Amino acid sequence: MRQVSTVDNDRNQMRLVLRYDAASLPIWNLYPPLPLPDREIIAATTIRRSIL
Repeated sequence: MRQVSTVDNDRNQMRLVLRYDAASLPIWNLYPPLPLPDREIIAATTIRRSIL
């Protein structure tokens, strides 16, 4: 899922959030004591639009 929104009503900045459902990956069948990531992987960033 992808979500794009402005930051605090500032039209020059946008926040991009990417969510990935990793529940169907084969890593969940590995040996249980291994540290595994969350089943939903989330990455977020803020992008500032440059004004020339």
